[in-house]
Amino acid sequence: MKINGLKHLNSNFYDSIMIRNKANEIQVDVKTEDKIKTLKSSYSFFDRIKNLSDKEKVNEIIRYYLRYSNICGISNDYLSHYDGLFSVIEGTRNLFLQINKGQADDTIFDEIISKYEQDRMKYMNESTISNIAITTSIGSSSNYGYYKNECNNDEYIYLHLRGTVNNDLVEFEKKFLFDFINLKISEVDEKIEAFTQDYTDMYWHYYKRGFEDFAGCYIKCSKFTIRLDRILYNMIIPLIYNHNLRLKENKKLQLTFDDYIS
Repeated sequence: MKINGLKHLNSNFYDSIMIRNKANEIQVDVKTEDKIKTLKSSYSFFDRIKNLSDKEKVNEIIRYYLRYSNICGISNDYLSHYDGLFSVIEGTRNLFLQINKGQADDTIFDEIISKYEQDRMKYMNESTISNIAITTSIGSSSNYGYYKNECNNDEYIYLHLRGTVNNDLVEFEKKFLFDFINLKISEVDEKIEAFTQDYTDMYWHYYKRGFEDFAGCYIKCSKFTIRLDRILYNMIIPLIYNHNLRLKENKKLQLTFDDYIS
């Protein structure tokens, strides 16, 4: 294994880590844009892993990255000037992986997804923004973040989920979607509206539109407005129907009880 930028790794001060196969050898490039003097310590991160196998070193470097990074996106993509397909992990730092099967434990990719799920749910739970846009597409990209329209100051949180070829979601995305929608519903004691917004003029005052002016399917109440694409809307609309039905039945029970005690 060859590690370029080891001092940045040891100091835990870097912008990106790239791990790839090069000339039948694992090469790790640790980079930072800032030029600072790094302090030497008597016992560094590399000292803890130097006697491990290359596979174990890769695993520990990735775990080291995960401990000190918040992840906001994962995807598989091709990078300019590099051969092969990379797994790209985006966040406070970037991690780029291009590792042949067997050169890292399969469980390490489960750990990456688990950390991504934790960071995403934490971000959503801490957000006070009530407008949320959720989309999906066939491919391998999954990300989330904040958007503000500078023309009208509209702001929203966006979530892009990884879809499959049969108009479904990969399992960890599906679990997140249902957990998240159920969590939002559990906070509401009112009827949730469900409707579709069509917008045919895609160019007129595009940047001046408000959040609800864009085409899409919506679920809405006093606490949130969530815009979804049709695939996701069809998945979660039974949850909205059941929520509204429970409210209706509870009101009937309450009226019956009021009549009984009056």
